[in-house]
Amino acid sequence: MYSKDIFLERAQQALLDGGIVFCTFLAAAVLRHSGAILNPLPGRHFEIGPYLFPATLLALMFVLLFRYQRLYSGRFGRFAEAFRIAWGATGGTMTALALTFFYRGHSYSRATVLIFYPLVVTALVVARNVYRRYRAAVQSNPAARRRVLIVGFGRVGQHLGRVLMERPSYY
Repeated sequence: MYSKDIFLERAQQALLDGGIVFCTFLAAAVLRHSGAILNPLPGRHFEIGPYLFPATLLALMFVLLFRYQRLYSGRFGRFAEAFRIAWGATGGTMTALALTFFYRGHSYSRATVLIFYPLVVTALVVARNVYRRYRAAVQSNPAARRRVLIVGFGRVGQHLGRVLMERPSYY
């Protein structure tokens, strides 16, 4: 793949992951305070506004954790990727719990973070599998393919041919 294509693919994955983390955190807050999972305090109105900034920080933190774990390299199979996602989500959730414990500006529900964890792991694994299928469908389209000619049959040429055959891309 061209470096521009690789960059765009990684950016798409990072935006997808960040959006999923943001939305699942807000969904967990709504589930927690709507009484769908745990009963809220009676007579108390739920405001989503205070949860927007922590959701944004959490999304950025998850993207950075996933980048640190090389989840945007595309080198892992489904199970290894799911394990790394769960591991990164565990670290991110523990950090969020620690921050909500020490932050006194707003009383964030720790139950929201505990509801968030299984939601985000499931959503991220499902989204990665859907994205993998989407990418395979795009790359299998004959209009998207580019022809390549490897000149030379030395060690570098053999390695490049093997990589292109093992990891299908636009070539």
